[in-house]
Amino acid sequence: MRSARKIAGTDNREGPLWIFRFGGLPFFFDLMNTSHSLAQNINRLLFDKDALYRDETKKLLEATLSESSVYDQILSKLAFSKYGIKKARLQEEINASNGTYGRAIQDLLDCGYIIEYKKNYEEYNPLYIQLMDPFLLFHYHYLSKEKRIDCYGDLISDAGRYDNWRGQAFEILCFNNVHSIKSVLGISGVKTECYPWYNSADEKNERAQIDMVIERADNITNLCEIKYTNKPFEIDAGYEKLLLRKRDVFKKKTGTSQALKIIMISVNGLSGTAYTSYISDVITLDDLFEG
Repeated sequence: MRSARKIAGTDNREGPLWIFRFGGLPFFFDLMNTSHSLAQNINRLLFDKDALYRDETKKLLEATLSESSVYDQILSKLAFSKYGIKKARLQEEINASNGTYGRAIQDLLDCGYIIEYKKNYEEYNPLYIQLMDPFLLFHYHYLSKEKRIDCYGDLISDAGRYDNWRGQAFEILCFNNVHSIKSVLGISGVKTECYPWYNSADEKNERAQIDMVIERADNITNLCEIKYTNKPFEIDAGYEKLLLRKRDVFKKKTGTSQALKIIMISVNGLSGTAYTSYISDVITLDDLFEG
């Protein structure tokens, strides 16, 4: 990460981060013209009429999966479900037969495009499906027929949409690099279960979502808050209160007896450190790619 080449007119971190949002392959660095701005590179590779990756998803799916619309139906649903969808409900939504759906899910799992996880502490511990491929996420947000935009300027002009996609892409990056997170926490040798968690209770004060739960065999659970911001993420008294409420709701709703520790995973670290006494560890982007 530290050796990434400078892209003209950009923060030296922003250009490489775009590569990781697409999928993280070092090959992509060779496609970036370092004399051009980030916007020029993105337009040339993705949005121009003859852009190299304009139709890459179609080629990718055709090369790795059989011809069936069910794959597109599954992926397009998952791309807009930050914490995944219950496996049984997703099948109902796309109206697929058991055989077709089961084969499609297994194919997507085998390709590494999705993950399957149990929603621990929910009744019957149902299985959920979640998208885990950064490029597919970008495709369904910005390149698909229904969502296609024309240029980089259109991408960043809708700040809310852009920030939502960028945050979700960073969360995927974190899930794909759990081994690095565990290493920073000093628990590489500890057996863990890793999953997102949310509680959508009717009571407003009991609604809570946790971006990443790392449930450990040593009777500690890490509750990870994942933030992508251009500057150090600011923790103030109000946000500290929110973090503590999330912890308390998780403890109440799950009934866990494990010790709970709050972890912040922030691209550029934290500011407002007067309010971080309840945060056990802070993990930055550099930590994810250390060494």
